[in-house]
Amino acid sequence: MKKYYILSKTATVESYQGIFNNFGLIDTEIVSYVRAVNHVFVDNIISDKDSLILLIPTILDPFNAYSYDGVEYALKYYCHFVSTKKEDFQIILLGSEEESAFWKHCDYSSFLKCPHVSYLKNNVYPIKDYLAHIESVVFDMDWAFCIERLKQVNVKKPASYKTHHSITNEWSIYRWSKYLGIENIAIQKDIEEFLYFNYLKAIYPESKIDNPMSFFIAEKGKVLLIDDEVGKGWHTFFKSFLSFSHGVTFDSIGSSFKNLSKEDIIAKTEAKIKEFDPDVVLLDLRLHDTDFEDKSPSELTGVKVFEKIKNYNKGIQIVIFSASNKVWNYLPFASDGVILKESPENSVRRNYTKEAMTNLKDSLANALQKGHFLNPIFKDIVRIQQNLPNNDFGNSVCKQFDLAFYLISKAERKEQYAFAYVSLYMIIELINKAKLTQSGNADWTLKSNSNERIKAWSYDVESKTIISFSYKKDNDGNKVFTPEGNEIIVSIANGNEATEWQKIMGVLKQEYNTAISDKDLVDLSRRIQARNWFVHNDPRLEQKEVKNGKTVLIHPIHYEIYSKEGFLNLFKLVKTICSYL
Repeated sequence: MKKYYILSKTATVESYQGIFNNFGLIDTEIVSYVRAVNHVFVDNIISDKDSLILLIPTILDPFNAYSYDGVEYALKYYCHFVSTKKEDFQIILLGSEEESAFWKHCDYSSFLKCPHVSYLKNNVYPIKDYLAHIESVVFDMDWAFCIERLKQVNVKKPASYKTHHSITNEWSIYRWSKYLGIENIAIQKDIEEFLYFNYLKAIYPESKIDNPMSFFIAEKGKVLLIDDEVGKGWHTFFKSFLSFSHGVTFDSIGSSFKNLSKEDIIAKTEAKIKEFDPDVVLLDLRLHDTDFEDKSPSELTGVKVFEKIKNYNKGIQIVIFSASNKVWNYLPFASDGVILKESPENSVRRNYTKEAMTNLKDSLANALQKGHFLNPIFKDIVRIQQNLPNNDFGNSVCKQFDLAFYLISKAERKEQYAFAYVSLYMIIELINKAKLTQSGNADWTLKSNSNERIKAWSYDVESKTIISFSYKKDNDGNKVFTPEGNEIIVSIANGNEATEWQKIMGVLKQEYNTAISDKDLVDLSRRIQARNWFVHNDPRLEQKEVKNGKTVLIHPIHYEIYSKEGFLNLFKLVKTICSYL
């Protein structure tokens, strides 16, 4: 069964009703164009199982002969049908001009090339004959052909949108939210209202995720979104996206930016950073209306915010979250990552939305892994630097901390982790140099007390207990015994034979009498030894053995020099040492 609908101005309703009554089409419904754009009505006719025939005048505005507003409504219906895969329909455009004139004057005349679209001059007899012809026609659709023809219509972007950035932002919110199955998003009405977005929905079919748990992020930490469009649906999207990642806390800021000056936006964001203490920031660079003018990237409000965050805490990872199609302009600010919002041009690729979601997950996971690690380290470094003496020694230690942090923040390969580790270790040497002195090859003494010689500190291997002497050993590291078979005790760390560990032990035990545990001091010895093995390319660092059928490292603690865990463990020890300075 076929149902007939005519979209018409109120003034012409009666004339159309008379025509269709004469045809005997009792199922015809005359619909005013006001009701025709109502979403409930649209949803109802789309869900109708009967075949639909829509007769739509090309021009609905009697005061504008070339508005062709009826064609736009027809296109919107067509796009609805295509996006919902309703194939049993026919759209008949009713024009007051010859078809050749329509092709000449209407910007969307190529719409007539789309299947299930016809053009009739608005005259009783052509309409009657055509309706009689299609009464027995069974409608079906070649969807690939349909979409290719629809693409050729080239629907215009809404004039009410100031920039491509605005269109991309809303399209991306809609596209990504639909992929996650989020309904009733804030911009739903805008998407349904504008022909352009309906057109995009038709030519780029939506897809939905099969398993939301595939976006589970194991890393822990805090994520803050900074975007002036947060209220349009980004906050809701990210809350849903991260809902399965129970170790991640999310918040956003930006809903009030439209009413603020650039200076107020920067100040408000800076306050939020200090309050929320995020590990990762998702940052849109265009946060104020003036940012859409042609400006140097360095003048963008988001770039100013970027600089404020990095000055506050370089450990916070800032992932640029951009709708710009010129993201290469912002690469100097994108070292922590970039996530591009999905523009209509991106949607040409069939799997782009899925790929974008995967990239979003991976980018957030990587940023959280780094940010959750670096954020507290940087805060500790700042506290340490603030308590160091304002002299050459204090300045040298500050610079060494800065270098070590820079290297660890850039480390990706095992050698890079080792270089960061060695740089951090150098702080121990700086402390020894500042606190100890040696004349020629004589014994090391405290600068604060030249009579206090550094002891030959060591530890019992089995009990891991610190002892204030050591045993004499040969060049191969074997103990040397007296003729009577007794061990030879060495009480003082002799001249150039004193190790850096023995020196720092002298500072900690003999200068400051610290309460650092024997366990930590023994661990410090191994961490320093790991540095020595790496610098001197000692094969013991990566030496392995077979235990219980498995190949394992002989010195796993030493091998940690190649990882962020090794850096963190050494940092904790160095931080403790610095607390006594």
